[in-house]
Formats: sequence, C-alpha cells, structure tokens
Amino acid sequence: FAPAGGIAAVLYNYQQMGQKMFETVIFDFGGVLLLQPTGAEIVAWLGQLGVPLEDPVAKTLLNPSESALFWDLMRGRVSERHFWEETARAWKLPPETVEAGLSQISAPVNLNRPLVDYLEGLQGKFTLGILSNAGDSTRQAVLNINQFDRIVKDIIISAEEGFVKPEPEIYQIALKRLGARAESTVFVDDLPENIAAAQALGITGVWHQDNATTLRQLDQLLFGEG
Repeated sequence: FAPAGGIAAVLYNYQQMGQKMFETVIFDFGGVLLLQPTGAEIVAWLGQLGVPLEDPVAKTLLNPSESALFWDLMRGRVSERHFWEETARAWKLPPETVEAGLSQISAPVNLNRPLVDYLEGLQGKFTLGILSNAGDSTRQAVLNINQFDRIVKDIIISAEEGFVKPEPEIYQIALKRLGARAESTVFVDDLPENIAAAQALGITGVWHQDNATTLRQLDQLLFGEG
C-alpha cells in the first residue's frame, strides 16, 4: 500500500528503493569547493621569488601534512598573519609580494564552479555546512570570495575550534552546530583519511577525486539518481 502523495509518498518510494534519507550535506573547502595550486604551481611561484625548495616554509607548502608548523596553523596556535610576516622577513621580501601571491591562491577564479553551483542548488532541500582544516584568516577569505554564509548554515574552521580533521572532535562540533545527526549526514572531502574518520562516526563519506564522480555519487545518495 503506497500513500497517495506528498512527502509520505516520497518517503515510501525511498524506502522501497532502499534509499537512505539524508538531511545534511557538509563540504570541505580547500581541494573541494576551492581549487588548490598544484605542486608544480607552488614550485614555480617559489622559483619566481628565488626561494630554494629546501627552505622550511617551502617544504611546508609542498608537503603540508608532514609539517608540524602546518598543523599549528590549522589548530590556530600560530596566526596566518604572523606566519606570513615571518616568512616574508626570512625570505627578505616585502610583505606585499608574498600577499600578492597568496591572494591568487584564494581568488574567485579558483572556485571549483561545478561543485559550488551544485552546493547552491541544494539550498532549501538540505541543511548545508562547510568543514575545513584552515587557518584563522580563512573565514573572512571565504566570505570575500563567494559569501558562502548566505548558502550554508555554518562554516566550521579548524583554527577557530582547536581541532583538525581527521580528529573526531571536529566532526562532532560540525554536527552539533548544524543540528545534524551523523546517520543522516553526507560529507565530501578530498582526503581519504578525513572520509574514514567521518565514516567511523556514522557519517556517509564521499571521497572527492574529480567533479564528475563526486556529482554522480551525490546525486545517487541524495536523490537516488545515477
């Protein structure tokens, strides 16, 4: 017996298809909604500045997850402003030279437009959030780029919380702030370890490797399509 119509019919159809009902979708920022510079692009930028690849900051930029300094930035123990001021001093460069290069990394042209458009299309259908390992200047940069605060319910930044993905605390903070349940939440991230940590808490993960695959997986999970 299928209910006549409305939301009851939708629920019935999803149950018949074995489709799980989701209420919340959380996206990572860097590497998902924002295209990040490739290693080759960073090497080229360092070359333009005359910075050797063995420089400690260069190593942090090229292999961030292996750098204690990177994790201090992500946890908010070191401010981004202080980090880049010290970097400019060490590199003997005027601060505006470093900032000009960094501004290109977060320029609007670097938005991953297909995923940003998809996120915007989910408004009114799901509770939306952004969860990012990022420094203490990121929130303002995010809002300057695309005013994501008009699209999502909340933006959770690791440096503001003192926890980083894949630590479970940061996911729990995100769920609480979004008023979400783990079992009804989908999380999109470009790092498999972050996806594994989310899944350990009962969140459904989508490992972003390319736009076409991610969009297909989201359509399948959220709408039973594809």
